[in-house]
Amino acid sequence: NYYLSSDKNYQFNNFLLIAKSIVLYNDQQVNEAFKTLDMTIAASQASAGFPYFAKAVWAFDQGQAEMTIQNIENAQKSGYSDPQLKAFIKNIQAIREYKRKADISESLRALELQKSSLDSSTYTQKLVGIASQNAFDETTTLSAIALLEESEVDRNIIYQLLLEATEVNPFSTDILEQYIYQCAKTGLSVFGETALKKMRQLTTQEEYEQVKNQFELEIEARRNRFLN
Repeated sequence: NYYLSSDKNYQFNNFLLIAKSIVLYNDQQVNEAFKTLDMTIAASQASAGFPYFAKAVWAFDQGQAEMTIQNIENAQKSGYSDPQLKAFIKNIQAIREYKRKADISESLRALELQKSSLDSSTYTQKLVGIASQNAFDETTTLSAIALLEESEVDRNIIYQLLLEATEVNPFSTDILEQYIYQCAKTGLSVFGETALKKMRQLTTQEEYEQVKNQFELEIEARRNRFLN
C-alpha cells in the first residue's frame, strides 16, 4: 500500500496491484485478493490478460468452475496467449472429477471455542474477519454473518459484508438471497430489486418467487417497525 500510494510509482501500479493480490491470496485473504485483481483489471483493460488468467487459476482453486471458464475466456479476449494459459486449459480438460472446494470452516469453529475467553468487541471483530475472508465458502461466510446479526451488529456492517460477498462470488444464489433480504432490512429496497433481477437469471422460477415473497415480507416488517 505504501508503494501504491506514491505518485512516483504510478506507472508500476498494475504490477504492484498484482503483487499485492498474490500476497493476499497466499495469506488466505481471498476476498481482498480477488478485489485487488478486479482493481487491476478496471485500471487497465489493455493489461487485463494476466489478471484475468490469475482469477481463472484462483477460481479453479476455490471450486468455481463457471468463474474459471469465464475468466479464461476474458483472458483470451484480452489477447493473453502465454503458454501457461494453454497448459492450464489442457490440465483442466484432463480432469475427470473436480472436487475442489473452499473451506474456512475451521476458523469459525476455532473462534467459537475461544468465544468464552473473548470480550464482545474482540469476538465481533474476529467474526467480521471470517465473514470477509473467503466468500467462496458460502456456508462459513453466511454462518459468520448470522452470528454477527445475533450479536446485534449494526445492519450497515452486515449489508457491506454481504455486498462484498456478492461481488467476490457473483454466482452464489445463497449469498445473493441473503443480500436481497438485507437490502430490505436496511431500507435499500431499490438495490434489493436490482439483485432480484439477477436472482431470476441464476435460479428457477419457483425459487425466485420464494425469495421475492420473503423480500416483500421483510420490507413490510421494516415498515411496521417504523410505524409502531
